[in-house]
Amino acid sequence: MKALLAVALAVLVAFGAAGPVAAQVDDENADGLDDKVVKRHRMGPRLNLTEEQRDAVKSTVDELKAAEATRDEIHAAVGAKLEEMGVELP
Repeated sequence: MKALLAVALAVLVAFGAAGPVAAQVDDENADGLDDKVVKRHRMGPRLNLTEEQRDAVKSTVDELKAAEATRDEIHAAVGAKLEEMGVELP
């Protein structure tokens, strides 16, 4: 019984010491934020899209997600849509 208790305590300590495992993110500037997410978030206002253009891009993304398109396919389609609208990408 004591051996079982000792093993259970050792397992508990081992897992407790490991702590939560954080997901890997690209954070080269060490600000605690995923650099890719921050870039996407900050790019939106710089494109100066009208509400109609934003809706068109969102619609395209929603349709592609529903069709289970890959991330690269969605990225390419959004780029093409923006070029079609005459939007210059930074």
